[in-house]
Amino acid sequence: MNNILDSFGYANRIFSNKKHNYTVVTKCASSIIIDTLKMTEGKNDNAKSNFTFIRLPLARIKSYLYQEKCFTEEETIHKIKSILHSFDGFNEHCVPYSFYINYDNFNLIGTLENFNNDFKNISKKKIIKESRREDNKEVEEIHNASIKKYIEEISAVYGGDFRLYEKVTT
Repeated sequence: MNNILDSFGYANRIFSNKKHNYTVVTKCASSIIIDTLKMTEGKNDNAKSNFTFIRLPLARIKSYLYQEKCFTEEETIHKIKSILHSFDGFNEHCVPYSFYINYDNFNLIGTLENFNNDFKNISKKKIIKESRREDNKEVEEIHNASIKKYIEEISAVYGGDFRLYEKVTT
């Protein structure tokens, strides 16, 4: 598994500044965090904290479907099947973050859904930029219906992510 993780461009990389080490989980505000905290790639062994951010697995899948321009039911189902079969070719945006994020390795694991409050535990800095996408309601309905068709398989494949998310938020 480490060979696969090592091949990722961004996921599981560590960025740091004087105070913090941050481990990247793709589709979870990474560029915003790195830019706001003026971090550079590499681990700081003297950092006071290690943190990361995760998000609901279904929201992460939906974000990826938008990124991949899956705007029809056929495109969406084809992509979901590819994600379930091979994480869409072991794409770093699809590999479960629970494969490389261990709860015990972090002082804080924040969630994208509670980003502003969780980020305050790291820094008092204001967020420089936020990535917002105007969701198309029709496409959102296609994604929701397609995901619902495969929810059992998705829940099995991303079970570790769901458990980690639950642990972080309770």
